Formats: sequence, C-alpha cells, structure tokens
Amino acid sequence: MLDELRSASDALNAALDRYLDICTSIRQHYCKGDNNVSRDLEGLSLIANEVLLITSFKTKIHQADAAISLVRNTMPTVVPINALPEEILSRIFHLVTYGEPCKFHHTYEYPAYPTLLTHVCSRWRQAAINSPTLWSHIDLSSHGFRGSGEPHERHLAHAKTYLARAGQAQLDIHVAEDFPHGLYVHDVRISDFLIPLASRMRSLEIHIELESDNRPDAYKSGYTLCDDILSCCLIICTPGTLKHLMIAPKGDGNGSFIQSRDVPEDTIVGDWSPKSTLDIDMKEQELEGLLFPITRLRLSGRFPHWSSRAYHGLTELRLYPHGSITRIPDFQFTTMLAESPQLEIFEFGLDIDRSVSRPPPVHMNNLRVLVINTDALNAFLPLIALGPQPIAVSLTKPRSLYLTGRTLVKKHPQVGPFLSSCNITDFYARDFETLLEISYLVDSMPNLRTLALNIRDAVGHLDARPEERLFASRISLDILYLVGQIQIHYDNLVIMLKEYHVKKLVLGWDFAINSDIGFGLVTRKDVEEEMTDLGVDVEFYSPLDTHPTDYFGHTFASYESSLI
Repeated sequence: MLDELRSASDALNAALDRYLDICTSIRQHYCKGDNNVSRDLEGLSLIANEVLLITSFKTKIHQADAAISLVRNTMPTVVPINALPEEILSRIFHLVTYGEPCKFHHTYEYPAYPTLLTHVCSRWRQAAINSPTLWSHIDLSSHGFRGSGEPHERHLAHAKTYLARAGQAQLDIHVAEDFPHGLYVHDVRISDFLIPLASRMRSLEIHIELESDNRPDAYKSGYTLCDDILSCCLIICTPGTLKHLMIAPKGDGNGSFIQSRDVPEDTIVGDWSPKSTLDIDMKEQELEGLLFPITRLRLSGRFPHWSSRAYHGLTELRLYPHGSITRIPDFQFTTMLAESPQLEIFEFGLDIDRSVSRPPPVHMNNLRVLVINTDALNAFLPLIALGPQPIAVSLTKPRSLYLTGRTLVKKHPQVGPFLSSCNITDFYARDFETLLEISYLVDSMPNLRTLALNIRDAVGHLDARPEERLFASRISLDILYLVGQIQIHYDNLVIMLKEYHVKKLVLGWDFAINSDIGFGLVTRKDVEEEMTDLGVDVEFYSPLDTHPTDYFGHTFASYESSLI
C-alpha cells in the first residue's frame, strides 16, 4: 500500500507540474494582444468549467491532507504521547478530568472534560470512550427534569450520554440546585431517574444553595428536594458501595437528623430532642449497615444521629452547623473521633456542649488537614491532640469576635500553645481583621512553608510591636497567598516578604496594594517589576482558576469544591 502511495504521489506531482505549465501558457496566450477568450465560445465554456474543476481538486486535496495528517499524528515520533499504551493514556485522562473539583451548578455549564478529550483525534476519542470510569461522574439538576426547551433537553441528553459511556461502573452522583431558580415540589421524575442508579452509587453529593433573602417557600423547596433524593436513594444504595455522602443545603432553615423509621418519635439525642427528623423507610440495622462503610462524610443540615456508626472508620469528616442542629455534646464528639483513627481531613464548625467531667483528648496521628470554623475554641482545642506529622491548618476567626476590637489570642489564649504543639507546614488565616493578629499566630509555627491570608484590614501600619520583631525571621515561606478582595499597605507587604523570606507571592485578580500617597501598585506590571527588584516570584489567579486555598479544604463552607 505504501508503494501505491509513493507511485500515486509521483504521478500527482508530475500531473500538477504539467497542469500548472498548461494553465500558465493559456494565461500568457489569452492575456496579451487581441487573443481575448471572450471571442472563443468553446474556449470560454472550457475555462469556466475548469475553474469549477479546480475547486473540486482543492476539496480532494484537503481530504487527502486530512487522511494523511491523521495517520501522521498517530506516529509516536511525531506525537510522543501516542507511544503510550491506551491504559496509560486513559490514566492521564482521569488525572485531567478529576484533577480539579466539579463546579457544575444549576446553569448547566458542565465541566469541559472528559468530553473535550473526545474531540482531539480518533485515538483519544476511542481511549476516552473505552474508559467507563471516566464518565462515572453524573451532574444533575431537578430543573432538567421539568419544563421543556433546549436547555432541559441538553441536560437530559448529557446525563444519558455519560450513563451510557459509564457502562456498569460505580457512579458519583452530583445534584446541584439554586432556589428559587424554580421552586421544587414533589416530583417523581428526578427520583425515577435516580432509583435505577442508586445501587451503583459510590458517591452522592447534594448541593443546594438557599440565599438568605430567598422566600420561605424556597427554603422548603430546597429541603424537600434534598429529602426526596435521600429517601429514594438510601433505601436502594448498596452497603459497601456507597463510600462518600455530601449533604449541603446552604441557607437558613431547620436541620434534621437522618434516622430509621423504627426510631421512636420521642428519642432523645444527648440532652436535646430534635424538632424534626428525616425518617428513612429502612430498619435501623439496615440504615446503620449502609452508613457504616462510608469513609467520607460532609454534612450540613442533615446528619445521622451523633451516636450512629456512620461516624466510624472515616478518613474525611466535615461538620457544619445548620438551622436547629448546631451543637454536639463533648463526650459524643470525642467518641466520634476515637472511632475514626485513620481520619485525615477534619473540618468542624459546630459548638460543643461541655460536660461536668471533660473527656480526655483524642490523639489524631493521621490527620493532615484541619479546618477550624467553630466559635467554641475553648471547648474544642482541649479535646484533640495532633501527632508529629506535617499538617495543613485553616483557622477562621470566631464570629463572636467580629468588629469587637478583641483579638483571638486574648479571647482564646490556648490557641497559641495549640498551634505551637503542631507541626504546621501550611496555614490559612480567614476573616481576621488585622495583620497584627496574624503575626502573633505565625510566630508559633517554625516549620511553616505556605501561608494564605484572607483578612479584612491589611492597610494599617504594623507598628504595634515596637520592642520586638513583627515577624519571626526563622520562618522561610515557599509561597504567600493573599486571597479575597484584600488591600494591603506596601510597607506591610515588603516587611512580610523580607521577614518571612518569601520565595513566591500569589495575588488574587482584585488585589490592591496601597501606599501613604494612595494606590501604590495598581497593575500587574507594577507588581511584577517591584517583586523582581525584591527577588520574589509573583503569580496571579482569576475567579475562573482553581482557588489557591482549595488545598486547605476550607471551601465547603462557601460551596466551592474542596479536596478530592
């Protein structure tokens, strides 16, 4: 076949040379003197037809070019990635597809991958379609099951395409809603769609956003949808297959405990009896058998009872207050942690009810990410003891201290000793009001390598500690993140960069660096030039980029995605 190609190519080259010579001669003949082709009717018709033929020749040449280029692009010497076996190529596709959190929302703006991978070339398309687990993440919205029109049809078609390509692979179901985008009532269509899939669910994420100014019926809509999905799926999910459960209704409203239909209505949980429960049509033993194998729990608004085996054997646990469920007794809190000795990621935002006899602290020797959002620091910190392992810590200033003028270290003096006892390599300080507060905390972290700041006021001068160094010079930072709509005084920034020996500075898209005479550095070019003089690399990120602090796992509170 290659000999035929060589022969045809030689013949085509010779024919094109002859054809070009003839066309050139005709032009020279008819474009000089009195030899006008318009007087030759036969020649006029032939020339007109020839122009059409040349167009068809171009089309055929383009088709031949596409065919040969396709073959060329499969050659490993030309495109080295094609030297990889399909199994490795598929693995790379998985890393690209799941390397960033899913940002699907009710607007039907789906992630680009893996669909985009099928548009590159036939080999990539084949490798992607032949990888069922690449298509196992299914994004859904109840709006796609109601109404009509192109967006609804596209939503259903998208889900069905993914399901077809996923084959019999275990599924990660992600339901995202925003109310009152369209108020939800009991609708069997989304339930009918989910029921056949429930036995294959490896992950179920329900993400419902309810803004505080929404109507009360919007809150009811959100909880109705959440409860409908849980009620229809949990009774069918396969114990041991379901490994990850995320329930995240954002907004005001009553929280509920998830329980079996067999639990008496007057059940007391600790010292508190819930006003409402979500009763699942399962026996208590069946429900506990389903929840026990789960290894990742991220919960807000809907919780298994604190004594449930759902909290045993976890590697990730995130608990946020919601509505009427904002507290946990200290003895149930420590029991929960003790039953998950392999816990790696822990995010906590509840209050703690302290008993007369405080339980001993739980040793968390495998923890690598700790996110603290609780106001109950005095009760929380004595109940946990971290090991010598490197750890990333995110700390949000307690809401009770906002705009009070009181600093964290004065209100909660045990914070400093706790931080000093940990091997903190990454620290995210969120919602603090001044850089001065940060400096006291960071002094407690000699092994710190990455620092992220999201603070309210970084403009005022750091001159409140005249008799001691503002920052601990023993610290050497690889990266300093300034995130959010931060304004920072230029002098403060220079102090931080020098005293922390910062190698790289990462700024958000809406940064502002001020000076005593106004805005000092207002463009990226200004910042880059100044940082070059200081010997610091600088990067910028936009709202479309993965948030730099996703590493800290703090994004569940604001419903951005977190660690995967």
